[in-house]
Amino acid sequence: MGSWSVLVEARTPNDNEQLAENDPAIDRFFELLWADYAGAVSAGGLYWSARVSVDVDDVMAVFPTAVEVVEKAAAEAGMPAWPIVRAELVTDEELTMQLERPNFPWILGAAEVADRLGVSKQRLSQLRQAGNFPEPIRTLASGPIWLAGAIDSFVETWDRRPGRRRPTRCPGCDVMRGEIRTLVPNGVRVDQVCTNPECVLRDQRVALEREVVR
Repeated sequence: MGSWSVLVEARTPNDNEQLAENDPAIDRFFELLWADYAGAVSAGGLYWSARVSVDVDDVMAVFPTAVEVVEKAAAEAGMPAWPIVRAELVTDEELTMQLERPNFPWILGAAEVADRLGVSKQRLSQLRQAGNFPEPIRTLASGPIWLAGAIDSFVETWDRRPGRRRPTRCPGCDVMRGEIRTLVPNGVRVDQVCTNPECVLRDQRVALEREVVR
C-alpha cells in the first residue's frame, strides 16, 4: 500500500469573508486530522489548508480520498465551506527527502574559501586580483561572501601551481622531464614534456586526444 502526503487548500469566494487566525475552529480542525492522518493545518485570512497522509494503493484514488478526509474534518470542526482551489500530492518518502534537503545556497566567507582552496588569505587576495576569480555575491561588514558552487567551479579549472614546476620522471623513457613548454599545431599546450623525440610525439598525441574528448 502506498503512503501519500496530500496538500488540500481552500479559498474564500468572497474577499470580504475572511477567517480569523485565532478562530477556535482551526484548533479543532487540526485535532481531527492529526490523530489518524498526521495532519498539519494552516489557516487565516482568505485561505485555509491541510496536509494529510493517506494510505492508498491506487494513485488515482489518492486525491478523492484526501479531499474527502479534509472536507469531512473541516465541516465537523466548523471551518468555512470554501471551495478547494489547490491539491498537491507526493509520496511520504519524497516529502521527507525534500524537507531534509537544504533549500538555500551554501555561502562561504574568505576564510572558508581559502580553506577550500588550500591557500592562505594572502594568496586568496592575489587570486582575486588576477581577474579570473569569481566575484563575491555581496560584501558584508565582515568581508566578501561567495556561492560555494562558484568556488567549486573555479577549483575544477584552476592551475594551482604557479611558476616553474618541479621536474618529474618521464614514464616513457625513465629520464627527468624538463621545463619545456611547446605548442602542438592546434594550440594545445603541453607542459613538462620529455626531450626524447618519441616522448614528445606521444605527449602531443595524448594532449590532442584529450582536447577532442572535451
